[in-house]
This record gives sequence, C-alpha cells and structure tokens, in this order.
Amino acid sequence: MLTLVSRTALGKWFDQKRGMVSGTAGIFVSFGFSAAPLLLSFFIDALGWRGAWLCLAALVGIGMGTIGWLFLRDNPEECGLVMDGRSPDASLSAAPASSPTTSSTPPTTPQPTLRHRATPRDFTRAEALRTLVFWAATLALASQALSITGITFHIVDIGATAGLPQKQTVALFLPIALFSTLTGYLVGILSDRAKLKAIYIGMMLFEAIGIIGMAHLDVQWLRFVATAGLGISGGCFGTLSTVTMPRYFGRRHLGAISGVEMMTIVIASALGPSLLAIFKALFGSYQFGLYLCAALPLALIGLLVPSQNPQDTSSR
Repeated sequence: MLTLVSRTALGKWFDQKRGMVSGTAGIFVSFGFSAAPLLLSFFIDALGWRGAWLCLAALVGIGMGTIGWLFLRDNPEECGLVMDGRSPDASLSAAPASSPTTSSTPPTTPQPTLRHRATPRDFTRAEALRTLVFWAATLALASQALSITGITFHIVDIGATAGLPQKQTVALFLPIALFSTLTGYLVGILSDRAKLKAIYIGMMLFEAIGIIGMAHLDVQWLRFVATAGLGISGGCFGTLSTVTMPRYFGRRHLGAISGVEMMTIVIASALGPSLLAIFKALFGSYQFGLYLCAALPLALIGLLVPSQNPQDTSSR
C-alpha cells in the first residue's frame, strides 16, 4: 500500500519532470532496497530480531506516518497548482500566443499548457489490461521482484554454499546499493528522453547477468558481475515502476491500473523465496533455481520488443 501510494502520487504530480523526480526518489528507494539486508543484519545483531521489528514499526508508523500526514497532498489541483509544481498563471506563458484579433472577433483566452508529453487518452483499468505493453512492463518488473526477493531471503545460505562467511555475503549488498542508487538517478533523467522499451530491455539483460553471477559467488570476478548486474537492474526498477503507467495510460485511472501492477509484483515477490527453496530441496543447490530466474527476464524480452506505447504508434 505504501509503495503504491507513493508511486501514484509522483505520477499525479509530475509530467515533464517525472523522470528526473522519479530518479531522485529512486536514489532513496534503490539504496533502501539494496542496503536493507545489511542494515537489518546490523539491527538484529544489536537489538535482536524483536528489537529490530519494533524499531521498524516506530520508523514507519510514527515517523513516516507523521511526515505523510503533514506534507502529502493527493494532487496539485487541490493546492492551486498544475503538474510539475507550476501555478496555473505560470502555465499560461507556455501556451502559444493567440492570433491577432479584429473588432468583430473577441480575443481568445490563452489556455494553460498542462502537459509536456501528450497523453490524449486516459485508459480505464479494463482497457489497460487488454494491452500487450501493460503485461510486458508489469511482468518485467515482477521478474525483478521475484528474483531479488528470493535471493535476499536466501543470501546467507547462497553465500555459505559458495564458501563465504555471513558477513562477507551480506556485505555484497553495499556495492549493489551503490550501483542501484547511481543507476536509478541516471535512468530517471534518461527516461524523459529515451524510449522506455529500450530501458526495460536493458534492465532484463542486466538482471539476467546479475543472477548468473549470483549463482557463482565462489568465483571472485563473478561476484562483481552479480553486484553490478543486480545493482543496475535494481536502479532501473525503481524509476520504471513509477514513470511507466502514467506515460502509457494517463492519470485519471492511474491508481486502479497501478494497483493491478502492484498486485502482480507482490505475488511474484512472495513466490521468489519459495521457488529457490524448492530447487534447493530437490537438487541440493540454488544454482538451478537461479538459472531459471536468469532465463525469465530473457524470455520477457520477447514480450517487450513488439510492445508499443498505446498513446501513439511512435512509443517513447
């Protein structure tokens, strides 16, 4: 719920600057996801698992709850603004000048330019679900959630299988966080200028590379491959999960459409740890499960390639 609300809020508030804002937010999201195992391990060592849960409860319930109550607003219109934080009067300056008038023709009132990127149609949830691009994008994000959640849940055991001690294994998340944070910001800027399809395909390739590296942590150079691949794909995930739905389907039904996307991602996250555990039980190793997780994003490229922006035929 918290993730869905925060992403939808950015989609409602920003258009021209959506990519840059999502990339900036992604700095915190990507770092939080990637650094969580390391930080939680520290909290558990210091306070025990119950103490760690209580600290998280206070941070989320009291801390973030108070910040949200004080500062969050549903949309810019209720604050007398339009998207990207401009005032309605300021947006008039972006409108084309009206043609010269004659005495018989009343002057034309310039209309505010509310959109940078044309989204002439607001799709309903049912209409969005019938498009290929919705499922291509949603399943691509879900594959990342499935693999990363599964790896995170079993990371200590995966490292032990490769002969690494717990602290060294958990420490892998620090370079992943650095790669993810930097990538998230750069992808945010890039998403305002490039086709989202190309970024999605890049995310799938780096995800597959990172998972293959994770399957071979006993090889030192492949540890770097794992941290770089998972970090870069994680940085793409944070930005793409925010900018995609409003660009493709408009703002009016954004919450309903994003809700289906989030449901799919959460289901995939729940399946990831169980999937890897089943492969470990059957084959005595996580490698076959990780190979399957690496094959999934490569297969999804087949859905991404033919997908198009439903707003027009020249998708961005």
